[in-house]
Amino acid sequence: LYLVANTELTAAVLDENSGDQLFSFIPTEEENVFYVANEANEVYIGQTGANETKIPVVKADTITYRIDSDKYGRSSLSCTRPGGSNSAIHLAGDCTRLVPWVAKGSPASLWYIEPTDISTVIEAVPARSGEQADAAIYDLSGRRVARPAAGVYIRSGKKYIIKK
Repeated sequence: LYLVANTELTAAVLDENSGDQLFSFIPTEEENVFYVANEANEVYIGQTGANETKIPVVKADTITYRIDSDKYGRSSLSCTRPGGSNSAIHLAGDCTRLVPWVAKGSPASLWYIEPTDISTVIEAVPARSGEQADAAIYDLSGRRVARPAAGVYIRSGKKYIIKK
């Protein structure tokens, strides 16, 4: 199932014609932490709350999510400032609702983050006033990398290769 952002965060089967299922991961200064936006509806994934509550979509980039991946390429999305003890986004038992979940003890749902060839309106994240342009290094999945190993990376909007 795929994440869907309209008036709330839900799950549905893939609809390649729906912009509701396309999300942009907008990097923050912290490694593997992003604002998660759905540009079609001009919303962001909001703060997780208590168990079995709806995860809202909001109009502002105020809530960030950490992406943790396993060796199979699946990722969990955890709110960095949850509104309760449940930080992760989890698919409820009815397979339609996305609810906050405690990531410790019982693992949260794991998702594949699939890059698309669909261009978005986000060309670049502008530097905040008084700051220089971001010189951070990102992998091709958009995750910030503190110590890059051999591979292809993006820095200041340009791709480069590290050979070892």
